[in-house]
Amino acid sequence: MSDEPAAEFTPEQITEHAQGNLTAFILTTFAYLKDRGLSTEEFVRYVGQRFAPSWDEVKDHPLPEITRIAALNIVSSGARLRSISGDDTHAEAVVSGWPSEESRSAFGLTMEDLDPFWNIYQPVADYLRLKYSWERQDDAITLRFTRSSEA
Repeated sequence: MSDEPAAEFTPEQITEHAQGNLTAFILTTFAYLKDRGLSTEEFVRYVGQRFAPSWDEVKDHPLPEITRIAALNIVSSGARLRSISGDDTHAEAVVSGWPSEESRSAFGLTMEDLDPFWNIYQPVADYLRLKYSWERQDDAITLRFTRSSEA
């Protein structure tokens, strides 16, 4: 056993490493499903349904706050936040840069292979009685949440 003090990691080192691990786990999952001809759409729906009840505490929060939490989830995996905007009925967040082309290529995935991932918030929106949609333009993803009397 060494007499040297335990090594310390900075919060930045931990964050960067965690982002890389999360991205690798997601990409490995999508590569596994793709290689075996399994449905990424079903997997994403399942994950979203399992996570949806954890959003219960924000059910009555302002829509921009709910959208901010969704964006934070994506940014925590290494994406960049471009913008968040909204009001009581419509809010959107734009994120970009996730995953990097280098990461996708290492797992043999394209942006199109990963498009089903962005449906992860559909079951959450359904649970919160919101409407959800997303759109990709190059590497930028716009997440949109809408609250209406019909939602």
